Amino acid sequence: PSSCRQLRLFTWRAARQLSRDAAASCRNMLIGCVAGVLLGFLYEGTFEKAVCTPPSLIADSAAWRESCLRHVASAGSFRRGHVLCWGGAQDVRQFADASTQYTQALSLTLLAVAIISVQVALNLFGAEREVFWRESRHYSVFAYLVGKNVAHLPLTLFYPFVFLLCFYPFLRPYAPFQAFYAVLALSQWAGEGLGQLISLQLTASRQLAGGVAALLATVLTGSFPLLSQLPAPFVALSYASFSRWAMQALVALEYFPWYYGDPHLVLAPHSSDDLDEPRKSSMQKKPALEDARCCNMYPLVSGEWPPDIYDCTYSIRPGSPERVAELVGREYKYTILPPWPRHGETYVGDDGRRAPLPDIPAADEFLYGTPQAALALVCIG
Repeated sequence: PSSCRQLRLFTWRAARQLSRDAAASCRNMLIGCVAGVLLGFLYEGTFEKAVCTPPSLIADSAAWRESCLRHVASAGSFRRGHVLCWGGAQDVRQFADASTQYTQALSLTLLAVAIISVQVALNLFGAEREVFWRESRHYSVFAYLVGKNVAHLPLTLFYPFVFLLCFYPFLRPYAPFQAFYAVLALSQWAGEGLGQLISLQLTASRQLAGGVAALLATVLTGSFPLLSQLPAPFVALSYASFSRWAMQALVALEYFPWYYGDPHLVLAPHSSDDLDEPRKSSMQKKPALEDARCCNMYPLVSGEWPPDIYDCTYSIRPGSPERVAELVGREYKYTILPPWPRHGETYVGDDGRRAPLPDIPAADEFLYGTPQAALALVCIG
């Protein structure tokens, strides 16, 4: 038969095999959901806890925190909420709190995805070695390989979706659901490729080898332990780890506000003359706000949203981009892309002079290294 007919035949046969083993697929999805719930409970609201910790200059900290939590949650799961930038040490403290929790949460997330992806692929080819050698004399090996993968593709896409469906509502990260899912789906794809390779090379001990490979891939993410603290051979080996690239993509998405600030709300009133009397009196009680000129501070202090009701003429940069670049570039050893132009917007620096705003990508779904990470995951898979 022709190659196309062989491909249809192998795809149909693989789909029938998977349908007969539907109970095992459901069991794997249930395990993924349980893992998502447990990790979600451990790291619930990591982003909210970091950005909604009230600084010392806020008088009514409880009301401020409640207003901030409502505002962050108002964006929903499929778009980014606005964030608070302070332009100083407060941003650095927020990032320190968030990065510590994110390092653990994202590493364990990728460990769970790695284990699931490798284990579900171990029997895809390894259990059919005898059948393959018998039929490879008469049929196309390429058609067999593609047919098996095409039939398994719906499960490849559904496993990370089920995991994230249980995990995302608890973690409530900065990145929207679809961005998180895209990274985990690519990680699942790459992990299944590794599982298929292990099943063909280590048939008798493929379950044990798969678990060790998933653990090793997670250790080489670069965030824990830090790649900067590992010997050079491990750094070189990390480039072949799919979890390393998935971690780079997730870090790029989650550390966005501490590097670029809020891409939507970057301006604030430059003087109290722009405010009405109630807000002006509120500012006079806290003179520190006069000099802060922070994009999102005034509305949260006054408890009113949205902030775009103000006539905004100034903006500031976050106070933490240098720390983000140091952690991600020097300690994690991840790639940092050259900056993208931000259409000539400026802010007033500490010296009173205008300076360009931090560069921001035109499509703000991406930060440094995310395109390379996605391409690497596809190639590894």
